[in-house]
Amino acid sequence: MAIAAGIVAGLGFGSNSIAALITRGLAETTRLAVQAGARIETLMGLAGLGDLVLTCTGGLSRNRFIGHELGRGRQLNDIVAGLNEVAEGVKTTKAVRSLAARLKRRDAHHR
Repeated sequence: MAIAAGIVAGLGFGSNSIAALITRGLAETTRLAVQAGARIETLMGLAGLGDLVLTCTGGLSRNRFIGHELGRGRQLNDIVAGLNEVAEGVKTTKAVRSLAARLKRRDAHHR
């Protein structure tokens, strides 16, 4: 979500667009996490909503930086190569997509 928020900012959209993205992101993240066994209270606290807001809006967020640069037209490989630190969101995005697909197949199988 922080990468997506950075893209929105890098494309020149404002705070309303980022707030809408965070809101939608919280709903989707909550749905996925609860389906995987998480408690909704966790996602509504500092570890969930708090982290989401910070990483999507904070100036020190590496994931938001990557998104911002993508929104400005840079290539992902070039951005990542220039970082001295890890931006875990790049690899996490693939893992979340895989988890969502696995949970979807599990649910379809149990119906």
